[in-house]
Amino acid sequence: GEFVFHTGDQGTTMYFVNSGAVSVQIRGHEVARLLPGSYFGELGLMLQDGRKADAVCDGDSELLELDRPDFYHVLEKHPILA
Repeated sequence: GEFVFHTGDQGTTMYFVNSGAVSVQIRGHEVARLLPGSYFGELGLMLQDGRKADAVCDGDSELLELDRPDFYHVLEKHPILA
């Protein structure tokens, strides 16, 4: 499958699984499988840290991407989400 990000990549975005599936892997071993409605990458985004795992699309998948400025804009508009 296509990599969304690799371990160590700078976390600048988070993702929402709209369709398909994403495999979260550490050293090639799947540790989580994310299905539609799931989100991931929020820790790297908030902590401005390197990714702790690989994220790989499993076949045809549609992801929605939210970058740091838009993330903080959403939190400003909707503080209950914080």
